[in-house]
Amino acid sequence: MTPKKSPKMRAVEEQHNQALETLLPALINQDGFVETCGTLGISKAGLAYWLLKLGVKYQKIALAPNEYVQIRERRPT
Repeated sequence: MTPKKSPKMRAVEEQHNQALETLLPALINQDGFVETCGTLGISKAGLAYWLLKLGVKYQKIALAPNEYVQIRERRPT
């Protein structure tokens, strides 16, 4: 079931011509969490709420030198 989006959420989708479910991860990965808040004109708490409401997972990790992260898409079963 698709979550109900607020007027602000729908306005951001129209402005960027992209669904928030794909827009938010792209912006956060490209610009960072705080910069994304500035770009969208919302608070950090607001962005965190949007991510929670839309089911977008956000995790911070620390890597030692010579470590890396691999992200794989989960295949439907």
